[in-house]
Amino acid sequence: MIKLKKIIGEKMKTLKNKKLILTIVIFMIVIFTIIGISYSEILSNDAEVEPNSNLTYYLDVSYDGIDHNGIESNATTIAEVSSGIIKVSDKIPEGLSFVGFVTTNDGTIGASHRDNETACIGKVVDDTKESVTNTTTCNNGVCYYHGLHYDESTRTVTFQVSGLKAGCKLTVGIITKTPTTIDDPNTNEVETRRDFYNYGIASEENLTVISNTVHAFMGKGNVSLYNVKYNYTGDVPSNAPPAPLQTSYAEGIKVGVYNNVYIEGYTFSGWTTNDATVTDGSFLMPNNDVIFTGSFEEKSKNNVQYVIDGD
Repeated sequence: MIKLKKIIGEKMKTLKNKKLILTIVIFMIVIFTIIGISYSEILSNDAEVEPNSNLTYYLDVSYDGIDHNGIESNATTIAEVSSGIIKVSDKIPEGLSFVGFVTTNDGTIGASHRDNETACIGKVVDDTKESVTNTTTCNNGVCYYHGLHYDESTRTVTFQVSGLKAGCKLTVGIITKTPTTIDDPNTNEVETRRDFYNYGIASEENLTVISNTVHAFMGKGNVSLYNVKYNYTGDVPSNAPPAPLQTSYAEGIKVGVYNNVYIEGYTFSGWTTNDATVTDGSFLMPNNDVIFTGSFEEKSKNNVQYVIDGD
């Protein structure tokens, strides 16, 4: 959990020392099918999964704060303060196939109390409003479901949460499928292990947090792994999101490069490395660590002046 202090909006000026906490937690469930009967299991971190099985990630977005009465929200207490627009992005791991979103009875995706799962204030902003409520719609590599979006070109899920009340949580499920074989037929290497790392980023105005890391793998448990690291260089803006988390892979595995960072008023150089050859946003893991670096350059600013001419 990351705790930051800020003030949101003119109407909050009377709330002294208002504390806002934005958290995002990812956990996963694997679904097995045996002789036509399906059952699910919540996986612990670093769990081994089987080929050709449904792997569902759940993102819990929660919000905490202290209201004007001095009440601080927590897992069992609601405070009278709500978020603005929270933007969430989650890049699904290389090797997993996107299947769809976990649907709801009426298509709406709302918040719940963290202690008893009853309805609470806050919802996903439904900017797609499709008429069919029980399916994920996909066209030309872009999928959506009542405000949830998936872009195949970036392998990224995005959505926005509005008015999430302090002490509540909002959960979004992303259904993926593991590869049919451990060995990737698209590479020359004969893979004996494939790793899947997942984490998300949430931001509200200048507050940005990164979730916990969820990891699963297929294949051998004991192999030589090499690290992929991301570092910022130069002057880093104070509102820059945390650099992507370190991950580890076996030699020859296809690894996706994390998406570029966007901050208003800055140009990002992109993630670059001399340790591997990147093609179309991915690379084959060498038998050494890979370090990516990226930097920010502030855009030039121009003044705008308004003058009343005449009487």
